[in-house]
Amino acid sequence: MHVRHLIVEGKKMSKSKGNVVLLPDLLARGFSAREVRMLLLSVHYRKRMDFAWQHAKDVKLRSLGIRKAIATLKAAHGEARDGFDTFAADAKREFEACMDDDMDSPCALDVAGKFARECAGAHLSKRQVRDALLLLRKFDTVLACLPL
Repeated sequence: MHVRHLIVEGKKMSKSKGNVVLLPDLLARGFSAREVRMLLLSVHYRKRMDFAWQHAKDVKLRSLGIRKAIATLKAAHGEARDGFDTFAADAKREFEACMDDDMDSPCALDVAGKFARECAGAHLSKRQVRDALLLLRKFDTVLACLPL
């Protein structure tokens, strides 16, 4: 959902200017549908999105980082982390606060990514891994772009 005009390198995207970037263009450059959604969600819907290939590449790297964190998390079989339930509840509350703040999707993406990365580095127990993945899936019911 992006309601403002899209801008490409400082100029309004327009067929007449020849600066249109279409979904097939992104897919041809190796972007997945999830990465395109993440790209669109990386800018608040009320703000103009100034498309630049470098920003798109940065979002692709961000998605890759989250994917690696989730893979690490799925492979975890450590001991229970003290305070995990509070940590997860805080992340959920923070995610909901972002969405309640005029659907601040960039903030929500930050919360989801931070949660995934911190869980990946925490050597969680099997139960905690399951709970962390459930919460990430819940986040993704809103975002639909997390590489789960």
